[in-house]
Amino acid sequence: MHLLTNLLEQRPDFDAGEYLQINQSNEQKLRHDTDAMCHEERVFATNAMSALTYCSKCTNSDHRLTPMTHVDKSSPSGRHLQYFCHTCSAIHCTLPLRSFDEFPVPDELFQNHILDPREARLTQHLTREDFDYWVRQLSHDKSPGDDELTYEMLQEAPAEMKDAL
Repeated sequence: MHLLTNLLEQRPDFDAGEYLQINQSNEQKLRHDTDAMCHEERVFATNAMSALTYCSKCTNSDHRLTPMTHVDKSSPSGRHLQYFCHTCSAIHCTLPLRSFDEFPVPDELFQNHILDPREARLTQHLTREDFDYWVRQLSHDKSPGDDELTYEMLQEAPAEMKDAL
């Protein structure tokens, strides 16, 4: 695995339609201790990667970024993570994070710890995409509120009902 990382760092140029196929026999898979450690580090780095990361070269944010361990015996730790972008083939030591969209609820509502149902709470229009996203995040098996609607009813509601809400 660390040898594959070294190959990708070389970034060989290929003509259109040309590709490199790499095979490894079952006997060779994770045979070397370095390969086993690289594999574990990649799994942990993949799970720890933020959903807001993106490639700074091509601004790709569709999560086609793969962590790879670079083994360097001359460095103090002997290894460090790099990230490979499958869209533009760039290799990064760090990945930037996109900023969060502005939160549509005014800060003063949280500072005062009082929510008056007669006051407007949103500072911008709630899009249908936002509504659908947040409805999908609602928990199942919860009791209905005063409106007698369960979260499951909202999640399975027809588009016309969601538009009315």
